[in-house]
Amino acid sequence: MPTMQSPFIDTAEAPTADLDALIDQALAAKREAERQKAIYDSLRDQMCATLRDQGVKSLESTTGKVRLKETKSGWTFSEETQALAEQLKNQQDIEKRMGIAQPSKVTISADVFPLS
Repeated sequence: MPTMQSPFIDTAEAPTADLDALIDQALAAKREAERQKAIYDSLRDQMCATLRDQGVKSLESTTGKVRLKETKSGWTFSEETQALAEQLKNQQDIEKRMGIAQPSKVTISADVFPLS
C-alpha cells in the first residue's frame, strides 16, 4: 500500500527549521487563544450574572450590547422515538462500514501539540 503524501508540502524537501518555526508559532498562538478564551468566558459569565441579578434580558452601553439568550439541550424523547433513533443510528453505521454511505465533505487538518 503506498504511503499518503501531504497535498500541501513536499515532505522530502520540507526544511525542518521552517516547520519547527511554524510549530513554535502555532503553539504560541494556541496558548494565547486559550488564555483569551478564558478571559472572555469569565467576563461573559460576569455579565450574565449581572443581567440576571438586575432582571434585565439585554443592555446597551456606550461601547456595546449584551443580551441574555436561552439555549436548550439534553432533550429527553419518548421511548418510541429513542428506539427509532437507535435503529437509524445502527443502520447508518452499517452503511458507513459497507461503503454505501459516502461523506459529503472531507476535511484535512493539523493538530499541534507541545512535546511532553
